[in-house]
Amino acid sequence: MKTAAVFLLPLLGFSVACINSNATPGAEIFQDLPARDFAEKIKNAPADKYTILDIRTKAEYDQIHLKDAVNLDFYASDFRSQLDQLDKTRIYFIYCRSGKRSGNAVKIMKQLKFKEVYNLAGGISTDTDQLPLAAAD
Repeated sequence: MKTAAVFLLPLLGFSVACINSNATPGAEIFQDLPARDFAEKIKNAPADKYTILDIRTKAEYDQIHLKDAVNLDFYASDFRSQLDQLDKTRIYFIYCRSGKRSGNAVKIMKQLKFKEVYNLAGGISTDTDQLPLAAAD
């Protein structure tokens, strides 16, 4: 019995280490990032692999938004189905005014099995000098 325990303990430790590893291939990534890190992550992401989602109203979007952002209104009755139609394998950078709507949208995106989503913590109303803003329309 003692011999079996000596043999099985290292295997058990290896199994636990594999289960707890954050480097699982195909793992989902959902992170809240401050403005500086959010902007840096966009800058370093392959341009053909990501989408920036502004989930504020069109009026908010028209005032100011991030360069190349796509506007999907969180309050639209079909918001969830609009998200569901997106390519879930792309990288998404998502934001709203304060972070509340985008935080809720991230929860929906998790349910819909998106793979990689970065949320602008605190929303666009914080540290705008760190963000790649587009001119007002």
